[in-house]
Amino acid sequence: MKRLLFAVAAMPLIAGCSRVAVTTEVKPDGSWTRQDVFTQAKSGMGGAQLSDVFTLPAQGAGWTAKKTVTVKEVTYTASLKVKGPGQFGKDIMVRRKEKGPVLVTNTVVVRQIAPGRWQYTETLHWAGDKPAELANPPADAIAAIKGALPASIATEANAKALAVGLVRGLWGAMFGPGQSVLPQLMLQPDAAEHILLQRLGRSIDRTLGETVGSRLTAEERRATVKKLIGVMSAQAQAKGSPEPGGSSSASKDGTDMPSMTFTLKPPGTVVETNGESDEYANEVWWTLYPEAAALGDIVLKATWKTAPPK
Repeated sequence: MKRLLFAVAAMPLIAGCSRVAVTTEVKPDGSWTRQDVFTQAKSGMGGAQLSDVFTLPAQGAGWTAKKTVTVKEVTYTASLKVKGPGQFGKDIMVRRKEKGPVLVTNTVVVRQIAPGRWQYTETLHWAGDKPAELANPPADAIAAIKGALPASIATEANAKALAVGLVRGLWGAMFGPGQSVLPQLMLQPDAAEHILLQRLGRSIDRTLGETVGSRLTAEERRATVKKLIGVMSAQAQAKGSPEPGGSSSASKDGTDMPSMTFTLKPPGTVVETNGESDEYANEVWWTLYPEAAALGDIVLKATWKTAPPK
């Protein structure tokens, strides 16, 4: 079934050659620094510039910026110092393809939420039209799902809800947040397929629980999930898989899919986060692609505690 699942949601298979690494370092007094490193490989972008992919923070208004050019890549580094707890945004703005308008923007907040407790939140917001396939799956996909459901729940509404859940599951696996299968797709396609099947199964199971509740037993739900995965894979195979590098309805109106990594360096012990935590480096990080925000606002969050004053 290799690569067949990508045809279900007609998603792009290749990410762009640009990336941004964002580091937010907070000091014990609540002041913090922000460094955005935008990088673009010189090969594979057809003459595109970093400014075609991002709206870059300009020198001034507290920002310092420098551009570095090597044989292999172009790097633009922007840095900002914030005196205390506060909020700002729009330093990460990802543009639509072909120098289009901004599609993804951000807001950052660092604040004290209780004595000795601080919180970082960064929200990524999709500012453009939502990709049509997220809300309106193909009619033939809905029909195939309806035909695979047990008779007791085989309604148009349930089939459409499951089709939406299926697309959202694939979307999350492709674009994050969390580990995306896009890089693995190119280097380890068999492993990527296993991950996709796993996440797809969980997404369908969760959607079944939300739509039909206890009308199916646990065994019936598991059997239904397996059947639905088989039906959708067969349908994708009948349509044929997109070739690597091919475009899709999702990608035409989207971004160049630069990879995005956000790192938080807090001055205390992290007690809660929805990111990946490294207790040895005392860092939290998140990875995703801009299209992840098309599902709804992405909120990166971490809470830490500081040592009481002596």
